[in-house]
Amino acid sequence: MQYAKIFIPVLLILGALYFFFEKSNVQKEPGVYSTIGEYFFVDRDKIDRIELTSDKNVAVLKKNSGDWTVDSPVKSPADPDIVKSLLSNIILNPVHRVLPSDQIEDFAEYGLDNTSKSITLYGSGELLLDLKFGDKNPDGSDLYARKGGGNEIITTAIQIMDILNFDFNTFRATTPIQIDANDVTTIKIVYPDNYWLLEKKDVTGSWYITEPQMFRAKNTKINRLLSQLTSMKITKFLNERLPDDNSHGLNSSGITVEITSMSEAGQYVEKISFGDTNVAENAIYARLSRMPNEDVLVESSILRKLELNADDLRENSLFIVDPLQIASLDVRERGAKNLSIFQTPQDKWQILSPRSGDLDETVLKDFFKVLMNLRPDKYISPDELQKLDPEQTGFEAYTAKIEVKRRDGFDKLEIIIGKKYRDNGYYTMVSDIDGAYFVTEDSIMKFFEVNNRLKEE
Repeated sequence: MQYAKIFIPVLLILGALYFFFEKSNVQKEPGVYSTIGEYFFVDRDKIDRIELTSDKNVAVLKKNSGDWTVDSPVKSPADPDIVKSLLSNIILNPVHRVLPSDQIEDFAEYGLDNTSKSITLYGSGELLLDLKFGDKNPDGSDLYARKGGGNEIITTAIQIMDILNFDFNTFRATTPIQIDANDVTTIKIVYPDNYWLLEKKDVTGSWYITEPQMFRAKNTKINRLLSQLTSMKITKFLNERLPDDNSHGLNSSGITVEITSMSEAGQYVEKISFGDTNVAENAIYARLSRMPNEDVLVESSILRKLELNADDLRENSLFIVDPLQIASLDVRERGAKNLSIFQTPQDKWQILSPRSGDLDETVLKDFFKVLMNLRPDKYISPDELQKLDPEQTGFEAYTAKIEVKRRDGFDKLEIIIGKKYRDNGYYTMVSDIDGAYFVTEDSIMKFFEVNNRLKEE
């Protein structure tokens, strides 16, 4: 009885273990439907290298720091969605039948003696699966397969042939500019007869045209341009570097774009040259610095998006601060009372000088409208400005000075209105722009008029 008390629990434990392992391996029984992942115990999440070998091609895909790349026969970013689909098609491809080793006389009968078709999976440097593929089964619905070094054969769904008949280009990312738009610091667009140099100059993320003349740029326009460039699609990988004979327009004075970005990894410069149109493909020949060994075709619509003139890019106002982001605003006017207003945390405007109290919302609205209509006209470069007599510009004595403090704590904006010069308008200087501008007399007079209304109402 004592032995029975010990023996019965042991039997129960052994029985439970047998039941667990047998049930967890039921897919190994011939005729039971399963998947490649289940049958060979491959965890998709552990795969970080895929090798595909067909009769004609070999492709290697690798995961680096969470991102998939094509590692061979070219080095190129991979499309993450396509790789995800590829892994699913491998791991979830069904196993329909298992032929035990004692029923197999010759692997050659199944096309598995010297096959070149295979899928090999790795994880953390360890071989997870090396699966060789042979002939179709008699009715053509399945494909014979064998694990490398194994003695048994499985039949798996014929759809896996779609993977083995691959073109490695299908795995490549078709958006060639793989950068974070938030990291971009400069964009240079060169045309046959002119160019634009755009720079993000301060922590506010504001864009400026710094060459050939200094103007604030339209943030929305530049950010949209970046979005269009980073979403530009490659329509065809040419897999070769085209001849340097200008037959495709890549060595002529066409449009080139140079994008500089700065991240924790350091500075990176991406250059794209656009050539002629391939009429048959309805696409544009392009050459990218990150792809030194081949050229590509990209969607033709990108050229239209790159045709930008001054009106497209220039910000039309010297005053670009959103009134909701203003903490306080002061106008110091020579020979007149100063204006000082501020915005409460509850977004209510109050006046401190030349009186105190509430502000008329209609007049305040007109005031900001006039401020935003202080438009830069003719630009005066720093070199030109230095040659001018300070008495002529009137900046030291100034006619009026507008100071804006932002709620976000960024540097204040300062606009200095100097003297009028003939019919050119008033010399005007802005704190975040090198050089100065002329602003029309009409705009300045409207500003003084509404400024006085705000002080007197």
